[in-house]
Amino acid sequence: MPLVVSIHRRLHGLRQSHEVKFYWDKSHVGIEGNELADQHAKEAASTTAEFSYAAYPICYPKRLIQLEMLVEWQREYTEETTGSSTKHFFPTIDDAKLYREIFGISFEMTQLFTGHGFNKTYLKRFTIINEDTCPCDNRAPQTMRHLLQDCPRYDCARYHHRRSCQQHEVPDFDLNAIAKQSSLIKSFTEFVKHIISNLKAFNGTT
Repeated sequence: MPLVVSIHRRLHGLRQSHEVKFYWDKSHVGIEGNELADQHAKEAASTTAEFSYAAYPICYPKRLIQLEMLVEWQREYTEETTGSSTKHFFPTIDDAKLYREIFGISFEMTQLFTGHGFNKTYLKRFTIINEDTCPCDNRAPQTMRHLLQDCPRYDCARYHHRRSCQQHEVPDFDLNAIAKQSSLIKSFTEFVKHIISNLKAFNGTT
């Protein structure tokens, strides 16, 4: 690493007064600098000594800081007592990042993954309504998971999604598996949008 840093500095200095170009030679044979590089590479590969570097590229400490930050972020995320709905879908920070890339950010998907929205459990939590039971049976709490997996109001839309999953031999709500098939991503997203777009009318709050 110190040698690489030194080379970078020398090249940067040369660029101030010279035009620096790089050429690729097909063979090292007969070229003094290349043969010397081969020799040093072989020596480095065969040595058992531990190297101690006093200099390294700036990307190295940045990477260490990033890794430490992710570990701390994951610890806080795991230990936090709130956000159970989100953690159900995303057990780790990496899961959340992956699903954001795959499913994107939308009003409907955000309501599903956070549990925030017009579902009755959320509305009762903030004392907007008095009851959190779903109109489908007036017994089950109307959580986003209930609407997604169990509520008979959405049986027809759920059936289409389940058929798509069966064709690919994928569990209905296994996001890790769904995320690997573009057709299932579309099916799942459309099902979620259908739930959210009809929820106010279902709950009689329009």
